[in-house]
Amino acid sequence: MESLNRFIKRAQRRTFPANAYVLEPGWNHLYVRYGPRAALGRIYSPVLDLANLEVEAASRGKGIFTRLITRLREEHPELHLFVENTHERFGRYLLKLGFVDVTDTSYQHVQRSYLLEAREKNS
Repeated sequence: MESLNRFIKRAQRRTFPANAYVLEPGWNHLYVRYGPRAALGRIYSPVLDLANLEVEAASRGKGIFTRLITRLREEHPELHLFVENTHERFGRYLLKLGFVDVTDTSYQHVQRSYLLEAREKNS
C-alpha cells in the first residue's frame, strides 16, 4: 500500500479516476478516489474523495481528521475534498470545518455527503 501523498502524485499524472486504500499514520484504513465529481449542479475537478475512513482507536478524538484536512489544504490547495456516507454527528463537524452538505436526496437511500471546495494557491 502506498502513502496518501504518493497516491495523489500518481493520480495527478493520469487522465482517468484512480482509487486505492492508502497508508496514513493513525488510520486503520483510508480509502480514497481521485477524479471529477458532480455536486450542486456542476462538475468539480480535481476531487479527492475520502470514501472509507476508520481511525485507530488510540487516535480517536485527538484531531487526526482535522490535521489530515489541514495538511491536504496546505499541500494540495487545488483539490476539492469530498466526504461521503457520514453519520449525522460527523456531518455537523464537517460543516464546522467549512464543508458544504451536497447530499443528493433524489435517491431512495440517502447517503450524507459533504464537499470542501479547493482554495486558490495564495489564500
